[in-house]
Amino acid sequence: MAGWRRSQSLRQARPAAVNSLCATAAIPPRASFEGKDELQRGQPDVPRRYLGGPGPRPTNPEEPSVARVALSKSDLESSVGMELLSMCQSVTADGSLDNQEIAELARWVQRNKDSSLPAVAFLRPIVEEIIRDRKVTPEERAELYKVIERVLPPELRTIAQMRKKEAASRAKAAERTAREANSPLEEFDFMVAGTLYEGRLDVIRMHVRPAMDLLVFREPSNPFSRNACQLHAARGAMIGFVPEVDAEELAELLDSGCKYRARVKKVINGSKGPLPVVTIDVFPSSCTLTDVRIAETIRSQTSSRPKPVNAQSEPYLPPRPGFLARLWKALSGSK
Repeated sequence: MAGWRRSQSLRQARPAAVNSLCATAAIPPRASFEGKDELQRGQPDVPRRYLGGPGPRPTNPEEPSVARVALSKSDLESSVGMELLSMCQSVTADGSLDNQEIAELARWVQRNKDSSLPAVAFLRPIVEEIIRDRKVTPEERAELYKVIERVLPPELRTIAQMRKKEAASRAKAAERTAREANSPLEEFDFMVAGTLYEGRLDVIRMHVRPAMDLLVFREPSNPFSRNACQLHAARGAMIGFVPEVDAEELAELLDSGCKYRARVKKVINGSKGPLPVVTIDVFPSSCTLTDVRIAETIRSQTSSRPKPVNAQSEPYLPPRPGFLARLWKALSGSK
């Protein structure tokens, strides 16, 4: 019973102690507040979000709030107000601001700088500061878009914010697509095959160096392999082939339109001569990198028959039997 009476006395004494502390600190006691709107008593020009909420307190205490700079019904009755509303809706239609839209907005603000609308007075110094150095950064674009949102009426402001989110989603999707398009589909690392033939060792000694780019040519008519991929130095001299174990997969990718980047990784000094080690990265056809190429297709230089001169040429026919013997008799004068 005694403990209950002690707790009751403490509860009764607590409001008096709180009121005493508030009076000492010159703070109105909590009981005197009738609601949350009382927090803005004496400073109506400061947005509520600056009173204990997120975001910094404005440096200029006379900065107008969102309600004051937003276009009202009375503002829209004037021609300047309607022009500003149309301008803000136009530049926020796609959820982002480009240089042309910012320049048009700056020219409009300059033409109407003497307007009495709070929205114009609010926009003018911000726009002038952003275009002062004739270079608009991504941060300044985002800041200006938020400023335009504050000028729009509440119902249109929500639409502009929704479009900004959609534009951000599209930009992220485009960035992801570009990143995927510029990522290699396959990577090959091998020693060049066929370097011992047709004087290719001399070409390698003279022209091939580590980190240099190479050219890849498809040769589907090669009599030994339909997957043949020739490797050429930058000056066009052939240094060898892609090994068949790698050429089988590489040829299929190149024939489908994929792009490639071929480089010399290193040159090994073997017992029979220098042997290049090459890396080939294969990219999608939509790759936007500047150092990738599309493989060209060439015809095999060795053929069992001579090629026709043009499309109207007669097909090749072997000489008739006895033709060479009669020709020899005619030239030698024998009968």
